[in-house]
Amino acid sequence: LQHPNHSSIIPNHSSSIPNHNSIILNHSSIIPNHNSIIPNHQLQHPNHSSIIPNHSSIIPNASPSIQWALHFRKPGGYIGQLSPPPPAIAHRQASIATRIDAFSEVPTGVFGEHLRRQVENRLTFLASGENPPKNAEVMAAAVVEAAAASTRLLRKLKRKEKKKKRERDSQLAQLAQPGVDVDNGDADADDAADDQLQKQKKNKKAKKRSKSVSSELTAEGNGDATVDVDAADVDGEAPPAKKKKKNKKSRQSDGVAIVYPASNCPIAINDSPVPSTKESTATSSSGRRLLHSSAAPAASCRGLLSGNANDIRRAEARYGRPEDFLDDGQLARLPCDRLTAGYWTGPVSPLELGFPIAFTVMAHHSFYQVNKLMQAVHRSHNAYCLHVDAKSSANFSAAAKRLAGCLGNVLTVESTVVWGETSVLLADLKCFRALLNGHRKWNYVINLTGQEYPIRTLMEMVRILKLMNGSNNMEKLIPSNYRLQYPAMPNATGLGGLRWYKGSAHAIISRAAVQYIMEDHRARQILDHIQRHYARGRTIPDETYYATLNHNYGILQFPGSYTGNRVTTATEYRQIYRYKIWSGRCRAGLSVRGICILGAADLQDFNSRPELIANKMYFDFQSDAFRCVQERFWNNTRADYDSNLTKSFVVPLSFYEKLEFVRHHV
Repeated sequence: LQHPNHSSIIPNHSSSIPNHNSIILNHSSIIPNHNSIIPNHQLQHPNHSSIIPNHSSIIPNASPSIQWALHFRKPGGYIGQLSPPPPAIAHRQASIATRIDAFSEVPTGVFGEHLRRQVENRLTFLASGENPPKNAEVMAAAVVEAAAASTRLLRKLKRKEKKKKRERDSQLAQLAQPGVDVDNGDADADDAADDQLQKQKKNKKAKKRSKSVSSELTAEGNGDATVDVDAADVDGEAPPAKKKKKNKKSRQSDGVAIVYPASNCPIAINDSPVPSTKESTATSSSGRRLLHSSAAPAASCRGLLSGNANDIRRAEARYGRPEDFLDDGQLARLPCDRLTAGYWTGPVSPLELGFPIAFTVMAHHSFYQVNKLMQAVHRSHNAYCLHVDAKSSANFSAAAKRLAGCLGNVLTVESTVVWGETSVLLADLKCFRALLNGHRKWNYVINLTGQEYPIRTLMEMVRILKLMNGSNNMEKLIPSNYRLQYPAMPNATGLGGLRWYKGSAHAIISRAAVQYIMEDHRARQILDHIQRHYARGRTIPDETYYATLNHNYGILQFPGSYTGNRVTTATEYRQIYRYKIWSGRCRAGLSVRGICILGAADLQDFNSRPELIANKMYFDFQSDAFRCVQERFWNNTRADYDSNLTKSFVVPLSFYEKLEFVRHHV
């Protein structure tokens, strides 16, 4: 009675659908925009408030069209996912994505995709209470992905430009051939040449189209999707032409931001921003041709190390691969002279030769960064063990074995590693066994991972380790929750009074301590106990094992163990093996497993840190920071052998002599 046009919408509904009220209880769900079909519906529909409860308070200052668009979308959309409807954040996030993608220097869909997922995560939070990721973390990841996508896009555009240029050159060459006189003003000859060029272009396009169609059909027949090599080159394989081009580029860029003089000692060239030139060259006194990066660095390394705000701001905006980047497959195929081109071949002091040290490196991806780390810590008289995760790609494993074969003093071992489980500890022990069985002598071992880089030079490390005088540096923390500890050792083992401690997976361990770990029955009993009782939720095995061995000197007589009663703090019993920042204080806004990824704003601390190694860094995250860390290291290394040069800082050796664990150890 109240809707005159109702019969025109559902004709004869009373005869075709008896008791339609029981079937169609809420016809507004069938006709989303019912206001335009049923005039004055708001006045005649008493239950309108139950359909759209307080819609004006959900999206303040939003037009009716926006409200309808948000609240009456299809069931599979955002609106159909929740009851009550979502808040205004959905609309705001969508508009943010549009603005970022529209005004980016190189437009990509990365930000839009991340913000879309943020909307979905927040809708899930409203429905189930599951906490969404923090916006800062999502945006930091989006920035990294966008930078990589932009780099790939720019690379494609450059290839297209070069291809067009080659086509233009070939056309001009054809026009200049005999029979097509372009200089005599003959219009007929010009027209004939133009027609010939147009036909050639059409034939090329037709061949390209037929080739792409056949490749798509082949992919569909095999059940595979077409993959862009630049976007998803998992194994580092590339088409022959592209591979040749990238190899040529890498040969020109082996020494980005580093110059090798006659003595092969790296020195810095980037105390101030390099001018934006396509390519600048120099020649060393040994005849080696030197090249600067074709992409000028955005920030001065001197500015970053001194905390200059402008340089930090410029560096924070730069992401992506360096000019000399090579993927795992390319590195695995390099000849030894090119793979080891950046390694130290300069002088080595008698101090270093008389005190060799060992390093283990646990890595599973990005051999480019692993190789940069090895360049810094490698000396021909030291010993090295490179542990490759069995889950790594075939190209990564091949690159590691290739490097070991080229250097001669690098051992490789392999096993499956899962973070937080006993496999991490067993991987360390596997390298320890290989180093002990090797023919080289060494005094200390430092365990590293592939995403680290040294703060102190090799000569400085040797001086510090000699001052440690056989002591180990391992953290000592008492778990605040008894459930994090392992069950007590049985009295029958003779270790009933053993106390469990928590520490770090990283350590500086003397050779005598490593021999104890591998040969003493008490160390083996503790390891067996940890493996038997390990369960997720307990203290991580490698963080428990080293700390427990080093701080039960009365029971274990572990060589170099700490005899004091203090726990690790920044001022008392401190650790010197790693400079790391825990999440919550990340200046760069990115953390992984609770550890901040060091960026441009963190470099100003390097000149005052006593730790030996920085953890963690990504070579393509704020890439100027990684470049400047390398430059600083090689500057200081050269200063070790040239008294006319000055280091960026000097932490007095007296600092290390007074450390708690140095003064009180077995």
